[in-house]
This record gives sequence, structure tokens and C-alpha cells, in this order.
Amino acid sequence: TRLVPLTVALTAAAVSQDRAWLATGQELDDSFGVWIQQLDERTGRPSGGQRLVARCTLAVRQLAWHPLLPLLGIATDDGKLWVWDRSVEGAGTASKPKRRDLSVSSGGGVRCVAFDPSGDLVAAALSSGSLVVFSLRDGSERCKATLWAKAPIGSERMSMAWRPDGGALALPGEAAVRLLFRADLAPSSRASRPKPLLLEGGHRHPSTCVSWEPSGAFLASASCEAVALWRLGPEGQAHLLRVCALEAQPHC
Repeated sequence: TRLVPLTVALTAAAVSQDRAWLATGQELDDSFGVWIQQLDERTGRPSGGQRLVARCTLAVRQLAWHPLLPLLGIATDDGKLWVWDRSVEGAGTASKPKRRDLSVSSGGGVRCVAFDPSGDLVAAALSSGSLVVFSLRDGSERCKATLWAKAPIGSERMSMAWRPDGGALALPGEAAVRLLFRADLAPSSRASRPKPLLLEGGHRHPSTCVSWEPSGAFLASASCEAVALWRLGPEGQAHLLRVCALEAQPHC
């Protein structure tokens, strides 16, 4: 189904978990914008017009809906990180705005954004190599650390993911996938650099995306040459179960 006109240049797209809303990043004549559109619950096709919810100077790099809450995360190449709340009427209030602008300082463009399933935190990876985690309750910064070399290969399409229980954040970007546990993101740990668990041996090239199995016991990671499957134990130990080489098995 064609959801936007062929003449529109898309830079990002995301469908909400309930399949009721479509968000798209589009290139305009002199800028870029984020649009939302309601989808028909029976057919999945657009059932109304598009609504512009944000405008930026450079491309929208990633859009991400919260798995449970009516929140849309917006990451842009000009360093904007926004959380847009579909449930808020008008501009909202100071404590609950329609769109919360989160400051990433001079960290460069925002490559990707990921919501904590519990609704407490939102994480963003920056082109400078930094990871920034904010509180969704008040927009305060919970953690900021440099975890990657500046602009690692594939970072323009990088996608990180929280474990379904919110207990860990899986971070691609290097050959070794890293797990950052929630305890490392507590306010008391801000002064120290987080020490992620390294998942090594699955990739020769930088990994670009990760995805959890619903129970949180298994994690898949992908790079340009392979897909790796990991099993995570209850004490945080990780085991590499299988590597699927894409050259030999292009269906993986």
C-alpha cells in the first residue's frame, strides 16, 4: 500500500505498536518535517490526512514509538531529540508538554533513539560517539558517556534496543555488541563511566542493529556480514549460539 506520494522523499518511518499510527520523516522544499497519520485498524491503510508535528533543518534520522505509551521519539541530524506525546491536547503544560525538547548539548547529530519499556527513560546515540539517557518524567539527563569512536561505520542506520523488561540496553556500533545495565544509569553513577558487558565473537565488522526476543533471554545482532544470536543468562552472562554469514545465507 502506498502511504505517501511517490514525489515525497522519506528519511524515516515508524508504525506504533498498536498499528494505529504512522510517523514519517519527510524532506520538504527548504527543510525536513515529521508527520503522523492515523491508520485504519482493519486494513492498515491511512484513514485521514497527515499532520505536521515537528520541523527541522537537517534530515530526520530515526523515529521510534514507545511500545506501550503514546510517545514518539524523534532523532535528527541537526542535533534535535524530541519526545512528542500524542495524548496531550494543545501545547500541554510545563510538566507535561506536547513536545519535550531534550538537550544533547554539542554532541552532534542524533543517530537513533530508544524508549525504556517501563516509560522512565529514553536513550539517544549521537554522531560524536556519546550515549545520552534522559528521564521521561522531567527531561533531566541521567547519564552521558562516550562509548563509540566518532561516527562509526554504519552509524547513520544504527538502531539500539532496550530489553523487554527494561533491565538492559543493547548497543551496536562496534564489532562487539555491548549491554549497558539499568544500574549503570542510576543518578548516583553519573560521575563514573558506565562499564558495559561486551558480547564478542559474533561480528568482524561494526554491528548496526539489535533486536530482543520477547522474553529477553535472546538477542539478535546484525552487521554487514552476519547475523548473530546470543543467549543471556539470569546473572548477566552471555553465550553466542549461532552466527549466520550473510554471504553464504543471504536470507538471514
